Amino acid sequence: MAYVSSDGNYGSDDALMFEHSDLTAEQWNNLSDIGDNERLEYVSAILGNEEETIRELEEAYDLEPTV
Repeated sequence: MAYVSSDGNYGSDDALMFEHSDLTAEQWNNLSDIGDNERLEYVSAILGNEEETIRELEEAYDLEPTV
């Protein structure tokens, strides 16, 4: 299991648990470069297959595109 929270802290009220395998290796790399406050949005978009949000966040951080 893995988790991501809205503020980057364990114990945050807004946290999402998911399987490690739900993200590709490239998405895990991108996640480490995304700001703490946007990681929850990024993972939620991946899990929800929200390609536009994924693309916007990856472009905002100049990351390798995954969609």
